[in-house]
Amino acid sequence: MRWLLIGLFVSVAALLLAAAGMARHIWLRRSGIPNGRTAGLGLFPNGTSAEAPDTAAESDVEHEI
Repeated sequence: MRWLLIGLFVSVAALLLAAAGMARHIWLRRSGIPNGRTAGLGLFPNGTSAEAPDTAAESDVEHEI
């Protein structure tokens, strides 16, 4: 019984830690504070792409001649 309670407390602590990490991640993304990890990804702090996609060059429609 003691091991079940220990397992319960450990799993609750792990879930609280994961929820706190997710809340921190959302908080940083919404506030727009750059944390340095987006520099290599080509993203601005608000999550938009640095370069616009070239949609004119690619097309999924096949044309018959």
